[in-house]
Amino acid sequence: MNYVAALSRYITNFTFGRGVNFQSDKKFEHIIPALLERVWSIDNDKKSTLWQMGENGGVAGDCFVKIAYEAPWSDPAGNEHPGRVRILPLNAAQCFPEFHPHDRDRLPLGVIKPLASL
Repeated sequence: MNYVAALSRYITNFTFGRGVNFQSDKKFEHIIPALLERVWSIDNDKKSTLWQMGENGGVAGDCFVKIAYEAPWSDPAGNEHPGRVRILPLNAAQCFPEFHPHDRDRLPLGVIKPLASL
């Protein structure tokens, strides 16, 4: 039996077993919960995505996530697929963060380059 994998799964289940909660400022409470519900529950499989993030973080020590917009498209059968926001957990072994050149505590948005783009 792989005890490390069992421990990692136990910790992931403990951490994300009840899901995650978000809070927003009072002035944005009329729109933010609906948008988060759409992104997590309609556009992505919340439970599976959180599980992948937990497993990646438990094994590699870091969890890198790419947030991307997938434009609407039509398949060859003529079915229309609406646009959606994707939450894509990335393999930490193939991500190379580039910190701000003058501040090692700051990681600018959008600078984690997957191995394929290097």
